[in-house]
Amino acid sequence: MSIESKTIMQPAESGKRRPRLDAALSTGEAVRVVLRWLLATIRANESGVLVGEDPEHLHDFRVAVRRTRTLLGQLGGALPEGGTSRFRKDFKWLGLRTGPVRDLDVWIEKLPRFISSLPQQTRQDLEPFESRLRRHRQRECGELARVLRSTRYAELIEDWAEFLSPPPAGGTFGSVANRPIRQVASKRIWRAYRKVVSQGRCVGTASFPEELHRLRIRCKKLRYLLEFFGGLYGPDAIESSIAALKMLQDHLGDFNDYSVQRELLSELAAEMKREEADPAPTAPLALLETALEAAQEQERKQIESHFERFESARNRDRFRELFAPN
Repeated sequence: MSIESKTIMQPAESGKRRPRLDAALSTGEAVRVVLRWLLATIRANESGVLVGEDPEHLHDFRVAVRRTRTLLGQLGGALPEGGTSRFRKDFKWLGLRTGPVRDLDVWIEKLPRFISSLPQQTRQDLEPFESRLRRHRQRECGELARVLRSTRYAELIEDWAEFLSPPPAGGTFGSVANRPIRQVASKRIWRAYRKVVSQGRCVGTASFPEELHRLRIRCKKLRYLLEFFGGLYGPDAIESSIAALKMLQDHLGDFNDYSVQRELLSELAAEMKREEADPAPTAPLALLETALEAAQEQERKQIESHFERFESARNRDRFRELFAPN
């Protein structure tokens, strides 16, 4: 039976479609199926990213790149040996180059809510700051468009597609390529889960942002593994676990976004202050910084609460039953 005949497509939570894998697949086959689907997602959103008008295209593009990096890191041993290190490096480069536009998209989306919370007389004073944000986004969109038109990007996508094609007979494969996908996925998911729990138990009200960032990255890796391979364990076997993890991840993401936004606010305020033609509205920006700080502290409290839910006895038992070694 071919790989394609063993692979079914199902609607994802977002309304898109993602692979649902058959447990009869080897790990090497399953990983290539998922990676080819992610490559198709990257390609499908290229033109939208180049236009730069709809942030959803960049979001889907970035998520596909991040998931690709996660699979290369977690299951690179399922692919032909000697070929993954270059792609891990290049997809990291690509992910980093998409970051500035995404950060500005989030800031611009959230800014009206923060402005509306400020006194009426200060709101107009923030118009120069909002205009500066939009000009920065336009500039970063141009930089990202140059990346997507570059020789490096074209060669990456072309070489990656070739690398994911059916391997030649007699090729040298990674250490887990021929093992059943459920066996290997269980091991990787259990390990990723334990890392999340271990890191999360160290998080508290005094945790540094860097510690919460590490927990966020661990949550992403676990969630991607669950989304791709959770269907191997039965319909809806881990949907509640994914939902709890997603809530935790969302609050970790918002906390991190506030760190990025506060840093960008400081940078742009200093930039505006240097330019006499576009002076910085000092008092409104200070109020905006205070609002960001307060919102970030609220997210910190939510993180603790949602980690406790994720680490509930019921969830621990579910992970242990499904994924722990016998």
